[in-house]
Amino acid sequence: MRFFSFDIQAKTYKHQAIAQKLFVQKLTNKLPSKFYPSIAELGCGGGELFLELEERGVGFERYLACDSSRAMLEGFPFKPRVELFCQDFDEFLLGGEERFSLICSSSALQWSSNLSHTLSLVAKRGESVALSVLSSCSLASLHRFLGTSSPLPESEEIWGLFGEYFVGEVFISRVALSFTSAKECLKHLKRSGVLGGGVLGYKKAKKLLEFNERVEYESVNIIGKPR
Repeated sequence: MRFFSFDIQAKTYKHQAIAQKLFVQKLTNKLPSKFYPSIAELGCGGGELFLELEERGVGFERYLACDSSRAMLEGFPFKPRVELFCQDFDEFLLGGEERFSLICSSSALQWSSNLSHTLSLVAKRGESVALSVLSSCSLASLHRFLGTSSPLPESEEIWGLFGEYFVGEVFISRVALSFTSAKECLKHLKRSGVLGGGVLGYKKAKKLLEFNERVEYESVNIIGKPR
């Protein structure tokens, strides 16, 4: 059973990514400025972070947003001074030498194939950062129930990497969601993208249909600047 494809589920992602939206709000609430000449967003999805910045009145002259899923980018709001790039994090960051006033990302960098390397590139290209990375504490109850391990980095690893490359405020955000039935919970898990593109064997996929507990999410966040 394949859990999720960002291309296939792009249209439903916005409606199911409840925790991600809450983390976006927690992250943007800490921003120290209302204007950044140039903003780069990594893993922009359908524009949740962009829309939150817009709602909070954060201005910019250029907004460059990248995502590796073309289908997700098709749902990004079309606005003046916004440029979209269908690239992964590292490809985008290695694509030039311009330093951005702000590099931001929410609930995306946990999928980096090498988080340390990606953050080192962020530190080179950004004058300031606002980053939220999901940790392995996310969906801990589900993984215990299935007897599986999380593909996400541990919170201690994320915290340590933030300290290696940046200075600023590091904080933890947590969200727990409850559902009325196992069916609703499964729908959320399949469409929210938090489990990535992994495949479950038949027995574990069948067992998942019995899961009807709360699902919890944790992100490690930083508002700061490169060292």
